[in-house]
Amino acid sequence: MKTIILEIPHQSRPVVWSVNNDQELIEMASNVHDFCYQEWTMQNAIDCFGDEIPDEYNDILKKDKKVIVVGWSGQTECYSLKDANNEIDAAKEAISHDLANCFFLELNEAKQFVESYNGHQSVELRKAFNDFIEFDE
Repeated sequence: MKTIILEIPHQSRPVVWSVNNDQELIEMASNVHDFCYQEWTMQNAIDCFGDEIPDEYNDILKKDKKVIVVGWSGQTECYSLKDANNEIDAAKEAISHDLANCFFLELNEAKQFVESYNGHQSVELRKAFNDFIEFDE
């Protein structure tokens, strides 16, 4: 199932692009935003930090024995397994983190959304979407 991504930046023009599946979305986040999503044990933390494991990692690892490490664009955070987003949602967050808005929709949803969108840069978004549809056909 193809996903259409509508990126609305704070100042530059909107961008419309697509992926064919969740794996492509994860790869795009990895390639463009240095996205990573890993499950770590205490050994991974020791390998990375040596004796100076940050408290947030240490606390979760002592309690749950595993931690999810999520990173993009130079920032890294850790979560307990129960509190972590799934990998797809984390990749979407990485892609959209520095945008005014970002939407991940199926083609029909995207068409309806763009037609009714009256927000920031609505005219530019419609043009970008129409150009994308024309190019994609």
